Amino acid sequence: MRVILDITPNHTSRDHAWCSFRPEYYVKNPDGSIFYDCDWSDTAKLDYTNPALREEMISVYDYWLSFLGADAEGRPDGVDGFRLDMAHFINDRGFWNEAVARLRTRHAHRELLFLAECYGTQNNMDLFGRGLNAAYDDDFYKVCQYLYALDENGDSVIAPAPEAASNADFLDKHEAFKAGGIAAAFETALLNYESLLPPGDAGPFLARYTDNHDEGRGLYRFGAGAVQAVNRLIFMCSHCIPFILTGQEFGAMNRPSIHERIGPCDKGSRIVGARGARAREGVEFEGNLFARGFEARRQWYAFYRELIAFRLHHRELQRGKLFLLNAGEDCAPAERSVIAFERRTRSAAMRCAVNLGPELRALKEASLFSGEVLYGGLKGDALPPFSAVAVRVQ
Repeated sequence: MRVILDITPNHTSRDHAWCSFRPEYYVKNPDGSIFYDCDWSDTAKLDYTNPALREEMISVYDYWLSFLGADAEGRPDGVDGFRLDMAHFINDRGFWNEAVARLRTRHAHRELLFLAECYGTQNNMDLFGRGLNAAYDDDFYKVCQYLYALDENGDSVIAPAPEAASNADFLDKHEAFKAGGIAAAFETALLNYESLLPPGDAGPFLARYTDNHDEGRGLYRFGAGAVQAVNRLIFMCSHCIPFILTGQEFGAMNRPSIHERIGPCDKGSRIVGARGARAREGVEFEGNLFARGFEARRQWYAFYRELIAFRLHHRELQRGKLFLLNAGEDCAPAERSVIAFERRTRSAAMRCAVNLGPELRALKEASLFSGEVLYGGLKGDALPPFSAVAVRVQ
C-alpha cells in the first residue's frame, strides 16, 4: 500500500500562524490586507513570487516525504506523494518546475505521485509539462454531470442538462453527444487526452471518478446503473488512475461535510419524468449514509473489489494503448451508448465494450468479443444495460 497526503498549496486558513508571523508570504490587496480567491473568504492566498515562501513550501513537502526517518538503506522515507488542491491556482506556476524537480532528485530512490486537483485540459497539460504526473479529469466527470439524470423511480437515464450546451469546456463533448450519443461524448473526453499524452508506463495519468468530495456522490446524482457503467469504463480506459472516494465502496449517498456538519448542498440530482425535469438537493453530512441494507452494501463492495483485481491482474489495462473499435451498435447514431476499444501492450491485448445506457444494445460486430471472457459478458450478440465485456485477444 502507498499513501499520499492532501496539501493545499494555493492558500492557508485565515488563522494560520503565518498570517501573523510571516505576512510577507501572502498576496496582498491594494490596501495591504491579505487577498483571497473567489468567495473563499476564510482563506489567505500564498505568494509564490516570494523566494522565501517557495523554500518554505518545498521544505513542507520534503518533511512529509521524509517524516518516517531513514529506511533500511538509510534513505529518507515518508508519504509517497501528494494530492495538490487547486494546483493550477497558485500565482506562479514556475514553482512547480523547481519544487518537483528538487523533490524527485532528493527522493530518486522511489516513485512519487504528484496529483493535481486541476480543471481544464490546457491547465492539466501545463502542469504535466512542469513535472506533475497526474491530474483530475474534470472533462470526463462533466459527461456524467451533464448527460445522466434519474427517472422518477431513481433509475439512471440519459437526459442532457440544459446548461450542457452553454459550457465552453463541454462544447466538444456536447456536439459529440448530439451526433453520436453518450458513447461519442465519452470517446471525445478520452481521445482529447489520448492525442496529447505520450504512450508508455511513465504517465502522466488522469484521475477519473464518479465520486469526489467536492462534487458529491455519483450514486445519489446519477443512479446505480450509471455509476456501475462509468466505473467499468474508468477501470478499463487508458492513462487513468481510478479514483474511489472513501465510502463509495459501500454505496455512500451523501457528500462529505466541507463547511457544515449537516445540511443541503448544490450537488444534487436531476429527476426527469413525464412532467419535465426537477432538481433534488444534495445532502452534506459529517459521516456517510450508505446504501440501505447489508446486502446492498456487500454488493457494492464486491463490485469494486472485482474491478480493482481485474485491473491489477492485467497489465494492458494499466499501461496499454487504447484503440477505439466499431462494435456495430444497432441503433440510430445519436442514440449510441456502447463504447468499444482495444487495450494493447507488446505482449498482450484485450478488447472491451461498455454499455453506458439503460437499453440492451445488439452489436453487429459481436464477433469482436468472441475470445476468452475476462470480465462480464454478452447476452447472445447484445450487451445488457450498463454492463461490460472484456475478452482476451489471441
